[in-house]
Amino acid sequence: MTYVLSDTSLNVLYGAGGSLLGFALIALGRGARGQLPTWLRRVTLIVAVLAIGSPAYFPAFAVPIWAVVIGVWLVAAGRKSSARVVPEPTA
Repeated sequence: MTYVLSDTSLNVLYGAGGSLLGFALIALGRGARGQLPTWLRRVTLIVAVLAIGSPAYFPAFAVPIWAVVIGVWLVAAGRKSSARVVPEPTA
């Protein structure tokens, strides 16, 4: 009985969080046209689908890997864009 209750509560906690994360990643993947490269948006959408299935515990590995990939991309993209910063003209 204790196992059933603990397993159910973990599915409720992690299931809701995984679902919300998945839907947030779908919104990021679809709404970031022009800001994220196509390959990163596609990977984000794939990870979003896997995050929605997180109550099964199988796709849980994808979210930390995605976090590392997008973190490295953001650091690399930040270095490129900071070299091309042009001051705005004053009126």
